[in-house]
Amino acid sequence: MISDVEITALFSNPEDTYVIHYAYMVVDDANGSSKKIISVYAKNLNSTDSREFSIDKISANHDIPKEDINDIFDDLEEIVLDDFNSFLKEKSKCHFIYYGEEDGLGLILDELKRIFEARNKLDAKKKFKEIPTAKRKSIPYLFQFNDSDKSLKKFVKKYNENKLPTGFLSCDEEGVSFEKGAYNKVRESVLCKVDFLVTLLNSERNQTSQSSPYLGPLDIETIRPIDILKNLNIKSWILLSGIVAAIFGGGWGLNSWINSGENKDLQKKNEALKAEIEKSKSDHFEQLSKVADSLNTLNSEKIQKIQNKYESKLDSILSDTSKVSK
Repeated sequence: MISDVEITALFSNPEDTYVIHYAYMVVDDANGSSKKIISVYAKNLNSTDSREFSIDKISANHDIPKEDINDIFDDLEEIVLDDFNSFLKEKSKCHFIYYGEEDGLGLILDELKRIFEARNKLDAKKKFKEIPTAKRKSIPYLFQFNDSDKSLKKFVKKYNENKLPTGFLSCDEEGVSFEKGAYNKVRESVLCKVDFLVTLLNSERNQTSQSSPYLGPLDIETIRPIDILKNLNIKSWILLSGIVAAIFGGGWGLNSWINSGENKDLQKKNEALKAEIEKSKSDHFEQLSKVADSLNTLNSEKIQKIQNKYESKLDSILSDTSKVSK
C-alpha cells in the first residue's frame, strides 16, 4: 500500500499526473539487437485526458497499408517519438508515473530519450524533453514492491487476485503480435496496463481517504446542513463539546453578570444586549451545526482554527457588552 504522504501528493493535482507505458519489439541489427517503439500511452489520474502515440494509429490516419508498415517502420517510429516528445513539452509541469524496476528512476522516459536521441543523432536541433526526477515516480517504488520477480505481470497479478486483466500481454508477446500484424492486440494490451495502474492508484487514494478523511480547505458557507451530528466519532464529539462549551459557557457567564445590574437604564441596555447575544448564539449554533456535519473529516489543525474563530467572536461580544454597560 502506498504511504498517505505519497498518495496525497500524487492526487493533489490528478489532472496533471499521468501514468505512462509503452510497447516495443526487439529486432536484430548491426549492434546486436535494439528496441523499436510500437506505441506509447498516457492517461491522467482522473481519466479526463488520455494520449496515444502508436505506429498503427499513424498508419491508419495516413491510409498506409499494413503490408507496407515494416518497410517504413523507422519513419513511423520517428513520428511516434516526435509526437510523444511534443506531449512532454506541452505537459512539462506535470508529474509522470510509470512501471520501472529501479526506485526513483524514470526508466520509460530514460529509454524513450535514449532511443529518440539515437534516431536523431545527426540533428542537433532535436532535443528530448527532460522531466526532472522529482516529477516522476515508479510504481514498484511507490508500492514498495520488492519481490525477486519485479515484472509488471507479477505486480499486476499480486494486486488483481492473482489474475491478469483481459488483453494483457507480456512485452515479448506484444512484439510478436505486432510483427504478425495483430495491432489491435498490442493496443489493447498497452491500454489495459495503463488503465489497471490508474484504477489501482485511485483505489489506493480511496482507501487513504476512508482511513484519514480530508475535504480540503474549509468553506463554512458551502457545507451542507444535513444529518448534523451523523457519523461523528468519539474524537469529534469531544472536540465538538469543547467548541460548544467555549461558545455557550461564555454566554451563560455573561448572563449572570448582566442580571446583577442595579441601574434601570443599564438594565434596559443589558436586556437589549442579552437579546443580541441570544441571537448571536443562535446564529453561531447554526453555523456550528454546519461545521459539525463535517467535523469527522477535518484534521485537528482545522478544528482548532474553527474553535479559535468562534472564541474570538465571543470575546468581541463580551468586550462590546462591557463598553456599553460602563
